[in-house]
Amino acid sequence: MLLNLLPWYEISMVWEYYLKIEDRFPGFDTRDYINLKKLKEYIQYQWIDQTCPKFLSVFGTKISTTNGPERFNKKLNSSVGGSKPNIWKFLDVMNKVLDEASLDLATLEANQEITRTRARISDENLNHRLEAENRYKTDRNFSAVCFIEFMAEKWGTKYFENIQAEYDDQNLVQQVNEEPIQTNTDLCVLCSNPRNGTTNWGFLHNGEVHHNYCETCKDTLDKKPGDLCPLCDSPIDLVVKMS
Repeated sequence: MLLNLLPWYEISMVWEYYLKIEDRFPGFDTRDYINLKKLKEYIQYQWIDQTCPKFLSVFGTKISTTNGPERFNKKLNSSVGGSKPNIWKFLDVMNKVLDEASLDLATLEANQEITRTRARISDENLNHRLEAENRYKTDRNFSAVCFIEFMAEKWGTKYFENIQAEYDDQNLVQQVNEEPIQTNTDLCVLCSNPRNGTTNWGFLHNGEVHHNYCETCKDTLDKKPGDLCPLCDSPIDLVVKMS
């Protein structure tokens, strides 16, 4: 919803304008259009008919989102990690958060601007909105509908660029993970010497077997059940002859 970015007296008119446009979305089926109709009815009742447009409009304001609290919550969750964090980990993270807040407060008290290592997405959106507001005020041809079309094109550009970058990174990681690992099963995993068809020995533990040990290394290690696997240090359940 971008209507709240408009001056309050334009909201209802622009909403009515878009209601008259026939909806055509590639890939939408009957159920999607039914849900879209329900959404329009909800917006009409809750936000157009029942809510004062002056309450909705954020035109001319510098802060229009809850990005600050949401950003803090995301940062806290990613720093603490897990759904049931250790209390000491939580306290350590909170101490770091308070240290950063103290530095920011000291900067503001010194009448200096807090600098960021990189621009925030909300800052970019605010710049787009200020540009649209300025054009709306100074350009008679830049109507309320033009305002919405401009913001629809610009809003969240950085966000979607980041999403695409994350998607590309995830695909790259997935491709790497899916590539078969080429291993030479004729080489001993311990001494790297060719087994030359000799017996393939392994160590069973926790339901898995670490194998491809040559006869010489198996005899040299002289591992027994209860000893530690030379590859992962897990207690050995059984020394097995693989082939």
